[in-house]
Amino acid sequence: MRADVVIVGAGPSGNWAAGRLAAAGLSVAVVEEHRRIGEPRFCTGILGAKAFDEFALPRAPIQRALSTAVVYSPAGRSARIGRETPQAYLMDRALFDQALAERAAHSGAAYWLGCRAERIAIEPDGVRVTVRRDDEVIILRAEACLLATGSNHRLHGMIGLPAPGEFLDCVQAEYAVSALSEVELFVGRSVAPGSFGWAAPVDEGRARVGVCVMGSALAYFNRLTASPGLAGRLGEPLTPLRKRRVPISAAASCVGDRAMLVGDAAGQVKPLTGGGIYYSILCADLAADALIEAAAEGDYSRDRLSRYERAWRRAIGRDLAFGRYARRLLGWSGDRQLDALIDFCRTDEAQEVIARSAEFDAHHRFFVELFKLPSFWDALGGGTFRRMKAPPARAWAPSVTEERPRFPVVGAASDSLAAM
Repeated sequence: MRADVVIVGAGPSGNWAAGRLAAAGLSVAVVEEHRRIGEPRFCTGILGAKAFDEFALPRAPIQRALSTAVVYSPAGRSARIGRETPQAYLMDRALFDQALAERAAHSGAAYWLGCRAERIAIEPDGVRVTVRRDDEVIILRAEACLLATGSNHRLHGMIGLPAPGEFLDCVQAEYAVSALSEVELFVGRSVAPGSFGWAAPVDEGRARVGVCVMGSALAYFNRLTASPGLAGRLGEPLTPLRKRRVPISAAASCVGDRAMLVGDAAGQVKPLTGGGIYYSILCADLAADALIEAAAEGDYSRDRLSRYERAWRRAIGRDLAFGRYARRLLGWSGDRQLDALIDFCRTDEAQEVIARSAEFDAHHRFFVELFKLPSFWDALGGGTFRRMKAPPARAWAPSVTEERPRFPVVGAASDSLAAM
């Protein structure tokens, strides 16, 4: 069986790319190992509000509008962050994935559900994908393949591309809950060292509760659900506890001859939060552009497909660099510093920066403004972070339309910034 492009994985990135490619007239086969798209579900399902307008995304899966979040420090101090208008939406991820797949199928993409891609071979004249469906083995041949396999990286080596290098361990379940009207985030060494836990309300009596850490998350999840801030409000679990690894560093290369990575398979994920829906769709859109152009020229070589690599790194590279830097800052912070940061977030100065520059799915502008503030570094304790390595200079480079930011020297903590 033949297609122009085989896509492995029917998550947001795979479905979006399939829809774009099919609408452009390419024959597309989407191979998905589960029999039902979007299941089993893990993702918390929060996506920035702007993404729905940017990509005309389906709104039927939206369950709740989110405009604010409350962050709790180790000592129980809190800061509310947000705006009056919705900044993000919490969705039913299964319905969201299914809606994108329906669009792609309507455009002509063929879906192979309950089919496991067991092997991929890159050959001189195409790609050969060995698929197993129950006891049947099927060979799919295509001009190119796109891996959109999420956190499953077993096929990467077969196409000569590396997997992402760093991961968060994440666990989540839905609970019956009372007195939870907005997203709550929890930081601290005992809750989630170097990371955070969360409780996100789905409706009046239900919430998604989870933890992500560098290491094993289960023990920290148990501590969070038993903590004084949550234990009295949580009822019975409504879903099984689900566990998943989330990449927080991009693969060194996402393009090979006749092969590409996209979404979580490429590590196109916000390093600070582990969120990846927006980046997955944005990068899938760019991957589709490159494949459509390659098909028009009959050239699926690595050199030709490298347009995609350049495009996605240009689009989100600075956000990834600042996200990694912010995660290192968080990882170096002790509980006293986290308490001080929460106090800082309540100041008029910090709230003004949040209101002016914070965006749910684009972080680098916010961090640029934040790192200019002497009071931010004072809250961290200054000299503790002398050895921190700042994002590479290219991450600070301006686009055509923006001025290069100027950073003042603010005590010892600014040494790495001033050096750029």
